[in-house]
Amino acid sequence: MRLLPVSVKARYGWAKPRRVGATAQSRTMDPMPYLLSRRTVLATLGAGALAPVPALAQPTPPLPAAQIVPLPLVPLRRALKPGGPESLLHTIGGAAPGPVIRTRRGTLVELQITNGLDQPTGLHIHGLRTVNSADGLPGLTALPIAPGEARAIRIETPDAGTYVYGPCLAGRTAEQRERGLSGVFIVEETHPPPVDLDHVAALDDVRVSAEGGLIEDFGARIDSARTGRLGNVLLVNGAVAPETVTVRPGARIRLRLASLANARIMPMRFENMKATVVALDGQACDPFDPLKRTVVLLPGSRYDVMLDAPAEAKAEGRVIVALGAGIAVVRFMTEGEALPPRPPVQPLPMNDVPPSIRLQNALRAELSITGGMDKPAPGAPAPRPADVERLFAPNVPVFRLNGGAANGFSGKPLFTVRRGAPVVLAILNRTAWSQVLTVHGHVFRLLHPLDDGWEPYFMDTLHMPENTLSRIAFDATNPGKWAIRSTNAEHFDAGLFTWFEVTG
Repeated sequence: MRLLPVSVKARYGWAKPRRVGATAQSRTMDPMPYLLSRRTVLATLGAGALAPVPALAQPTPPLPAAQIVPLPLVPLRRALKPGGPESLLHTIGGAAPGPVIRTRRGTLVELQITNGLDQPTGLHIHGLRTVNSADGLPGLTALPIAPGEARAIRIETPDAGTYVYGPCLAGRTAEQRERGLSGVFIVEETHPPPVDLDHVAALDDVRVSAEGGLIEDFGARIDSARTGRLGNVLLVNGAVAPETVTVRPGARIRLRLASLANARIMPMRFENMKATVVALDGQACDPFDPLKRTVVLLPGSRYDVMLDAPAEAKAEGRVIVALGAGIAVVRFMTEGEALPPRPPVQPLPMNDVPPSIRLQNALRAELSITGGMDKPAPGAPAPRPADVERLFAPNVPVFRLNGGAANGFSGKPLFTVRRGAPVVLAILNRTAWSQVLTVHGHVFRLLHPLDDGWEPYFMDTLHMPENTLSRIAFDATNPGKWAIRSTNAEHFDAGLFTWFEVTG
């Protein structure tokens, strides 16, 4: 089988970058509210001048102040479509998706999770380079959060960017994500750029019946062994698309596109608006005009796009999922007096990412993905779910990593590397289906086929079409045990995950 290089333009819509000014403005035109909370601890200790205090009598140091974010996980029955039957959702405080969490770069955030569901879960912030103990991945860095349990997770926020949070317990992720247990986590820059509107569009697709109720065939092997669970209704921020937003003519909009979908890969097109990409997967990049005004949103991936609304009133700019004839997901309608023309889009401040990676000194590792079903021949009947269930019994891996030697978190790590060392990982997708992978705790560069350079942006989510080879590179700066896993919920539940360790 010949492995073909991936065409990055097809996914990332890269056009020649436009280099503009160096520094973003330090004032937003719409200040964002923050849920700030401070824990005050008073500790006093009296000690005699002649008698040393035993070590066990020392007071516990107070925890540093943190922004407190309550996350009560609550089951709730609600209709997904107007007039449709109620479906059981997994909500956060009654909201599905959960509330947008906003903080500022460098703020310590304490997530106070209470699990009111009837099943265990785990919670992970996808793409955020936080400490290993806060990664939240059951089986590797955490225990599952049991029904009725309350747990506090303290999250460091070294990087500004747009991220998503959601379930990460293998075997439960597909159902919990499909029922709505996800949300958007925003770490704002110290000095955010001035915009007229900072808007989140969290996209999802759900599989519903003709009546509009959620079809509860979660974890079906026919999905796990092929594309994953694809829905037939598109949601934007929990409601059936499209969402309509009113802005003044000429408004500048920071659109934070984020995918909460189980498996759907969504080409996104911008119509009747100037669009400039300023961040990919949370990491700032040189502003660029997307090729054919299109970017591709993967499960778990994010784009920050600066949009300029039409300059005249009563006009419409649209964000479209370019599937079939196209489905509008957000409509920006202009009303009122026109705003003056906006200056050129400025690049966002960069996070602490290396300007270059020492490829010549890199530890090199390989991950080969095999398994799954073969694609049916043209005109062949669709496989029967019962036959697929027999082919992939519950104890039979659907996908094999390095022939099965690297499957799961229980065995040896795929590789071990010392802190600060560069890593080049070659990933071979030998299956008949697209794979979407992430590397926890790090961001990476996508290398050119001959290792003679890389794409001019960092990312944390990689799309690999069938029968392709990709190489990624990163500096292993974050110590601990870290996952390499599928962001396709069905593939993850079916065992497509492994791990590596950064020591020192």
